[in-house]
Amino acid sequence: MRSIARINLSVALCAITILSIVSGDCYSADLVLENESVRVEVSSENGAILRILDKPSGIRLGPDHAPAENFRLVLVKLDKTTSTIIGKDQKLSDSTSKPGALLLSWNGPLRDTAGTEHAIRVHMEIRAEDREVAFILTLDNDTGHQVQEVWYPLIGGLQKLGSDACAWLPTSNPWQKPLRSPDQAAFGEHVFGYPGRLNMSFLCIQSAFANKSIYFSSHDTIARHKGYRLMGVSGSDGEDVFACIQHLPFTKPGTSFDGSPVVLRVTEGNWKSAGKLYRRFFEETFGLANPKTDWIRRQSFFLMTMFMLPEGTINYTFKDIPRWAKAAKQYGVNAVQISGWQMGGHDNGYPHYVPDPRLGTWKELENGIRYCHKLGLKVFFFVNFQPIMLESDWYKNELNKYREWNNDGGLTWNAGWGMGTLWARMGHPKMMTWADLGFPEFRKIIVDQFEQLAKIGADGIHVDKMYPWGISHNPNSPMSPDTSTWEGAIQLCKEVMAACRKHNPNWSMSFECNWDRMLNSVDAHGG
Repeated sequence: MRSIARINLSVALCAITILSIVSGDCYSADLVLENESVRVEVSSENGAILRILDKPSGIRLGPDHAPAENFRLVLVKLDKTTSTIIGKDQKLSDSTSKPGALLLSWNGPLRDTAGTEHAIRVHMEIRAEDREVAFILTLDNDTGHQVQEVWYPLIGGLQKLGSDACAWLPTSNPWQKPLRSPDQAAFGEHVFGYPGRLNMSFLCIQSAFANKSIYFSSHDTIARHKGYRLMGVSGSDGEDVFACIQHLPFTKPGTSFDGSPVVLRVTEGNWKSAGKLYRRFFEETFGLANPKTDWIRRQSFFLMTMFMLPEGTINYTFKDIPRWAKAAKQYGVNAVQISGWQMGGHDNGYPHYVPDPRLGTWKELENGIRYCHKLGLKVFFFVNFQPIMLESDWYKNELNKYREWNNDGGLTWNAGWGMGTLWARMGHPKMMTWADLGFPEFRKIIVDQFEQLAKIGADGIHVDKMYPWGISHNPNSPMSPDTSTWEGAIQLCKEVMAACRKHNPNWSMSFECNWDRMLNSVDAHGG
């Protein structure tokens, strides 16, 4: 209970009663959390979430055709096999009421589906404030195994929103699927990673007929990879659709897991209304970069020029910058981006972000930037955060220890680009892999080099390919596998900003990225 004790509970006026009731629609519940807007009914036997009633709309969520659930755990054993613990099959040890909240505990041991007992303690807090219900799960792992996955809360009966209820998720091309198909086909299981396939951390169940939506979101203050899971569960006389958040913490033996608050709320309107709820959380929690103070965001267009290709083809040197800048200014361009400027040229040598001597010196680059500034041009540079080139001596001697690991210790990603050069088209680009940005030592390598750009007058950078791998299993990372690449990226953004704005208060960054958390640091995204 130590994790729950740290939570600053809301003092909303909620009546919490512990009594036996049987509702009009055949739900039975012994534990009830209720206020003027919502009612949550929970089984006192196993802590299953039986029903959630949104009073203003009259919408009642809860499964009719499948057993009510609460959480699931997936453990990884020493032999790499897995076992599953289903929360509804565990006896609830304790329940406690507090103002605006209900605390549930399963003190263990918990039995997996094969009947094996595991020394795991699980605690779930359910909060109710106005029309919003939030679920937070924590656990203590005293087994000899890792807890790989934590699913909660499993909310069933989502199709009760309406006969036309449809799942909507904010992917690059928004994903939609009816919860009931005309041909009675099973709904199936669908998992969407965030950060990753999802651009924002919420899903929406909407009904045009009812003009209502269910907002379901992980209000996580930590940047960690998780899955939004939708699944159809069939019973003897029909199917229920459940939703949950699937955390992937890989919680080690002897350690604890603190989950994110998972929020459910019924709102009027469609996905746009749900999106406004998420935006409110996002702005209050992280904030948004101000476009009025971001010079990159204010540019309608800019000129990007490749100074050197990875094969060594030189288009411009630093001494050519004045001539190049004049031409740009004549055509109304007010911002220029220099690419292929660093050691090896474009898509080569990463992360060696220093001037390639074939193009010139730091001083010649500084002189070029100053000339651009005299013409009223902003200057920013094409860079990356994660790519590291495998064939470099630097990688072989040092950088290899900072790379991402897949679950077998291999590379998470291995490819290259070459920008359409002849050698790359023949299948020989400079091969790269991703760095795990959870390592402060690697982040310092990046920060120190970008700070040098700021020192010589650069106005900012464009960070290309900002797509961390979902999970990194590098055992030496100081962060958990689901967090290191993502929270590491957030930390690197903050560190670059702090270092570079010491020299240029107007330093700005843009990203090739579809992850909403970057909007806290920058207001410009693109390819």
